[in-house]
Amino acid sequence: MPTSNIEITTGWLGNALAPYAGSNQLTDSRLENIGDGKGFGGKTLRAHLTWDGPSDLNSVIVKLPVDDPDTLQAMVVQGMLLREVRFYRELASDIDLDIPRIYHTELNINGDPNAFAIVMADLGEVKHQMLKPLELGELEVAMRSAAKLHAAFWNSPILETDWLRPVVDGDDESRDDNRIRMQHALELLRENPIDTTYVEDCIEQLLVLLPKAPKTTPLPSPVTLAHGDFHGNNLHIQGDDITVFDWQLVAKGTPAMDIANLIASSSEPADFDKIAEHLLKTYHDALVAEGITSYSYKNLKQGFTDAMFFTFLKFVVVVGTISYDAEGGDELQQDIMPKLDRMARNADAKGYIKKLPFMFVIIRIINFFNRIAGWFKASPKTA
Repeated sequence: MPTSNIEITTGWLGNALAPYAGSNQLTDSRLENIGDGKGFGGKTLRAHLTWDGPSDLNSVIVKLPVDDPDTLQAMVVQGMLLREVRFYRELASDIDLDIPRIYHTELNINGDPNAFAIVMADLGEVKHQMLKPLELGELEVAMRSAAKLHAAFWNSPILETDWLRPVVDGDDESRDDNRIRMQHALELLRENPIDTTYVEDCIEQLLVLLPKAPKTTPLPSPVTLAHGDFHGNNLHIQGDDITVFDWQLVAKGTPAMDIANLIASSSEPADFDKIAEHLLKTYHDALVAEGITSYSYKNLKQGFTDAMFFTFLKFVVVVGTISYDAEGGDELQQDIMPKLDRMARNADAKGYIKKLPFMFVIIRIINFFNRIAGWFKASPKTA
């Protein structure tokens, strides 16, 4: 079982921040827990700093692995744990992206290969909460930021790096976990006073199909670097300025996945159809401005429909992990149920599910030829 036993002391912080402290010495620090340590975003602390001289660096954010052992284990199994550190170290340092200032990253703390620490700029209080709607202007800013990220890694060879593989649930253990979560989500939906018959029917059909699904699903072209959890709680927006954080699910993906996730999670369900067209055009215009001219608006719209279906699947699993008797559980339930229904209808989930058995056959054929191509590629060259 992995651990997250990392002690953040004044001495440790002083060493981490030394390159930015000048001649100052850190004399004291006070840690404030601003996360519950259970969510997939990690355990988050605000460190209040005291120096022996004048300094503008009064506080920083420290991110650590989650405390909850079951969540931590799931993150290790799915290959999620160290992505954010590697993203900041290996991909983001030389590219102009909308990310927070990173003071220090550390891996393999105290000999634990699953332990990490990130020290970053304190952005202040995050204005939004997950599933709470953003204003239209804020959504537009986020769309342009996503376009900048995606353009920087559009069909890039670096996406073939092993640690950037998509966060998938193809192994038997993860599949069984997802089946349990989907079943739990179905039970919660049946107890909900809101009419969720459409979603319930979709989940019932998905539970039948899940054991038959291929374990590996190839990504359609084009591919890019996707944030993986693009919603209002991971964005700090002030006017036209935006900072995107929580890169723990960063991976090779399709362009529309981030877009669908943002619209589904951070807009009012009644507004999905009304604003989606406008936001897709905003994103596409920004993508073209970044130099990506080969991706038509028509292809983006089709990719968005597909992405909305897979976003719906992700949210079903999320619903199955939520404890509604926890603090704020009732409010979260009121927020997520209408969104789940609108996501499913927006993606024509029932129609999509009817096509899945045929898609499974095609995917298996593609996987077969991909394996053959991989064998030839790996075979030693002969004279």
